[in-house]
Amino acid sequence: MPAASAKGAAEPAERSAAADGARAGAAPDRSAATDELRGRLFAALEEPNSLTRLRHVMNFYATLDASTWETAYDGMAIETIQTGRTHDLEWRLMLQRSGELGGARAMERFVREGNRFASSLVLTGWAAADPVAARAWVEALPAGDGRQTFTGDLVDGMVQRDPALGLALLASLPSGERAG
Repeated sequence: MPAASAKGAAEPAERSAAADGARAGAAPDRSAATDELRGRLFAALEEPNSLTRLRHVMNFYATLDASTWETAYDGMAIETIQTGRTHDLEWRLMLQRSGELGGARAMERFVREGNRFASSLVLTGWAAADPVAARAWVEALPAGDGRQTFTGDLVDGMVQRDPALGLALLASLPSGERAG
């Protein structure tokens, strides 16, 4: 598992309420659609070759949409707990994909859970997909360390979509807000 970043990120083991429920033996949502989606995810994650696994996982992530990202995220938490495999890169990409698809809803979930590691990557994904909405969300935050840190994640995502847009935002920030 990756160590906490300088931004104060929580370790991925603290990933979700679903993970907590799985640890406590709670019964997961067992609809047929959920089972099918999680089955495809688990099959992709079982691949032992890291490059082949990453290709399968990326193909799986491409099938997700705004109504399925959370089920996939929760399934990944369950798979991690059940198997002990962490799949760090796959987790990071899942969190960015959650931001792309879930936007404000995904941010609200991970901020509410206090998961700074996830929030950072979710915001980066959201800013890459919808920089205007992600920027409005960050700018609505009260001034302070959280806003400054999230501004760095916002710029990271914006640069992925449009380098000029991200760099323009960075240049427009007061010098004290550029670290993050």
